[in-house]
Amino acid sequence: MRKTFFFLFVGAAGLVALAAPSASAARSATAMSESAAACPGGTVLTAVSAQRLSGGVTAYTYDLPNGTSFENVAPPAGFNYMTASNAVLTELNMPTRPTGAVAMKAWEAVVAPFAKSGISRSEKFCEMASAAPEPEAPSAGQHAASVAPLGSVGHSGSTSFSGYELRSPPYARAVGRFTQPATGTDLRSMSTWIGLNGTGSGGRLIQAGAGDGANYGGSPFWEQYCSGGKAAGCNAPVIDFGDSARPGASVSINVAYNKSTHMSYYQVSINNVLDINARDPMKSNSNSGAVVDFWTERTGGDNIPTSKPIPFSASRTYAAYNKGGSVAFGSQKYFATEMTSNGTFYNGGCSNSHILMFPNDVTSGGFVNNYCRSS
Repeated sequence: MRKTFFFLFVGAAGLVALAAPSASAARSATAMSESAAACPGGTVLTAVSAQRLSGGVTAYTYDLPNGTSFENVAPPAGFNYMTASNAVLTELNMPTRPTGAVAMKAWEAVVAPFAKSGISRSEKFCEMASAAPEPEAPSAGQHAASVAPLGSVGHSGSTSFSGYELRSPPYARAVGRFTQPATGTDLRSMSTWIGLNGTGSGGRLIQAGAGDGANYGGSPFWEQYCSGGKAAGCNAPVIDFGDSARPGASVSINVAYNKSTHMSYYQVSINNVLDINARDPMKSNSNSGAVVDFWTERTGGDNIPTSKPIPFSASRTYAAYNKGGSVAFGSQKYFATEMTSNGTFYNGGCSNSHILMFPNDVTSGGFVNNYCRSS
């Protein structure tokens, strides 16, 4: 469950309060106007405190309007993932170092995009006033139980989503990257993300990604979603409007769930600079990790913008939160979802006038979402 107090870690050195700005240091009217423009109808969030953890890691705490809080975690100065202890890697929401040359090579590829930090106490987030429609938690017994190379387990049409869902559970972590498309718009009418989803009434979708658009629209975000909304302990999307994934940028995602602590984790790196490293408590009756979604979504039924193809790569999953090796995207059962104007699956490429976007070209590390038309 989300708490109004800080999530404490063994070995934490103490709590450092952030000084409140004086009247003379208040933001100018121009700056306030820019913040409002970046957070239309939402709430601007600033760090209220900072906690130094045992390995020099710093956790900045942000209070949400409903009285709960989350933390954005910055690596210590001079951080080197190759020499960092497993304790520090865990504090940073990174998988611990495995054994064996093959596993180490895969681990380095997973961790490297998140090693350089762009996180500081000055970052501001925007909690959106309301969430766009999200996929419901999948039904129990729906998922494939075994791993088979490049094995399709079906498909469906959707008016909102295009991509693949992995169905070789259990899942505790999903990582991958996608290339930010050029859309020619600053409107946040589309987003691309990676997430874990749960089952039943306690199922939670935990996701992170980036919107489309060159400015505010391209800002990275994270979200813990459930059909019960805020009343069930889930917040609306939290956007870092201080940064933006420009067309052609490499956006790396790491989303994880620790079922022992009911903590969810979200990392977003833009061009190998860590921008979001959030951790957010989940209610004790929550669950996630039955499936993994790699999707492009249109917001609230809006027309998607004209887009370039969106390739996913370096995509892997972990069955356990902090032990064991990872499994490549293409070594798992996958389920295709095609974005169409009427929610029907056609599998006909762009020649069919109902198809807006469709996934194909599955490889070991990912696939491509292909744009056809806006509406």
